Amino acid sequence: MKEHASSTLSPAEIKVANAQMRDWMSDESGPEGAYKVAAATTDVIRTRVREGSISRNILEPRQIGSEELVPSLEDDDPRYIGEIEADTPGGMVATLGQRPKSWYFHGRRYEARFSRLMTRRFQKDTAQLLTYKSDLRQMVSDNSLKDLLGLEDLRFFQLINTMLAPTTGAAGEILPQTQTIQWDTINDSINPDSVADSLTIMNRSNFGLDPATAVVNLATSKQFLKWSHTDLGDLVSEVKQKGWGEREWMGVRWLVTIKNWLVPDGSVYYFAPGNFIGETLVLTDATMHVKKDAFMVEFWAYQLVAQVIAHFAGVARCDFLLAKWGGEGSEV
Repeated sequence: MKEHASSTLSPAEIKVANAQMRDWMSDESGPEGAYKVAAATTDVIRTRVREGSISRNILEPRQIGSEELVPSLEDDDPRYIGEIEADTPGGMVATLGQRPKSWYFHGRRYEARFSRLMTRRFQKDTAQLLTYKSDLRQMVSDNSLKDLLGLEDLRFFQLINTMLAPTTGAAGEILPQTQTIQWDTINDSINPDSVADSLTIMNRSNFGLDPATAVVNLATSKQFLKWSHTDLGDLVSEVKQKGWGEREWMGVRWLVTIKNWLVPDGSVYYFAPGNFIGETLVLTDATMHVKKDAFMVEFWAYQLVAQVIAHFAGVARCDFLLAKWGGEGSEV
């Protein structure tokens, strides 16, 4: 979700708020002071748009506790062991009096390893805070928390690309887990027919999965504005008035991201429902650490998370090779 600056403070109140921020960052303020810093708001001219996590919109995060962790024989790092649905063979036709064949069933598991994601350690002389009319918390701590979520997305899409093309790193590779191509290309522009064709990529495996969520970048989503009433029906007026945004279309929830360095122009990622893909596990959610040493204050944010793709068939990607705009065309 994009964040927009807002304020109910006058310029004089903002200056007082910066002085209060110095006090809240003192050792005596404790956790309550850190919360007050996180709750402060003010106006500021923005230079870059930051958005929340796309990956958490696909795999809803689940908070876990120490009681769900398991030790490892390799090191002291925490692990989580999850379970995958047990497979069963199909039925059989038998003659009268024939007993069924035996099948020794067993479950499957996956291991999740956690990574600590951190911001930089931000430092400032507390006296210099008094010279600002704007709230430095808004400019630094809020943005750094969004940067953590951006780092989650970076790792998530890197994982997806590696999973879909582990050998070649490009479209067209047959995955041994599904015996199908799940990162494919279509030699066409983005139009209703080509998008409908791309929705069938996930259907090629014998797991019976269908896309529930699609992710495109902002530039790609604007191509839908070119479509007519014949293409979109009654939806066309709303799309041309408000833009594509997040919406349901063709039975799929479409998400739009500004992160074109993760989701390229002319590419669409498709995801099955989250419980057919994997998990995002949160051992320690985003936490802001604040420390004051004499006249210097420093703070940084960190979190401990694991992102797991346990079922390869639940993810697909399509690159539209003729998706061009702006004169140069798109790079996919």
